[in-house]
Amino acid sequence: MEHRSVGIYCFDLKDGKTSESRLKEAVKDWMRTAESPEWGLLAAESDGTIIRSGRGKPYFRDIPGIGLSITHSGPFWFCALAEGELGIDLQEHVIRAGESRRQAETRYRKMAVRFFHKREAAYVLEGDSFRRFFRIWAAKEAYVKYTGQGIDDSFGEFCVIPEKWKPESCLPELSDVSRENSDWQREASGKPEEEKARRAPADGQPLTFRRWTAGGVWFAEASVRAEGEYTLCVCCAAPVFPELKWMSGPLRFGAGSAGEERQI
Repeated sequence: MEHRSVGIYCFDLKDGKTSESRLKEAVKDWMRTAESPEWGLLAAESDGTIIRSGRGKPYFRDIPGIGLSITHSGPFWFCALAEGELGIDLQEHVIRAGESRRQAETRYRKMAVRFFHKREAAYVLEGDSFRRFFRIWAAKEAYVKYTGQGIDDSFGEFCVIPEKWKPESCLPELSDVSRENSDWQREASGKPEEEKARRAPADGQPLTFRRWTAGGVWFAEASVRAEGEYTLCVCCAAPVFPELKWMSGPLRFGAGSAGEERQI
């Protein structure tokens, strides 16, 4: 099976750089290790200009064939680069000012029933609803960025949960991912379900990505802890092997499931 190497670049949102300058920096770094020397030449000549489709999907104006996706949340700005289409999304786990964790969980359950596919909503309702909501939302946003359709009335019609598993077992929880003989591991990827990012952020812990397939595409997800808790998800046509690199700013993050939710 074909595998897709995805370059994920993280910047401090307050580094004073424009999106175009960050992208130019990222694409030049990524193409230095690309198999095709032509990509390196294209990157050297690129001015980093982005054009967008009618639905807002970004592309490089002068680097054809390179997929691009952007996301930001909290203090972080991410971009993902790959040969072919892809989508990336980062979701910070937040609660409203004055809202308790229980109240936030109730609100997110209602949102899951209203906006998610019925199997995704069932997954959110049957476990840690707070974290499960953001896992599904990040995967769905990554998917609509991959397709270029954006968030529209069809957001609840597609499902990011594999069809052959029950909702409570199809996306392994953080406490479950070490099971060596799980059905999710054996049938979804054929490889160990955890993959360390080949490049770790400077002074931070390497992120652990969990992979699964649904709806004919592949997802790779990591839990991120830094001044709060986040879910990072990438969607691509082939199994994703992320290469993560920190590019700017004093902020650092690590892997893990524990973290304080930030109030907004």
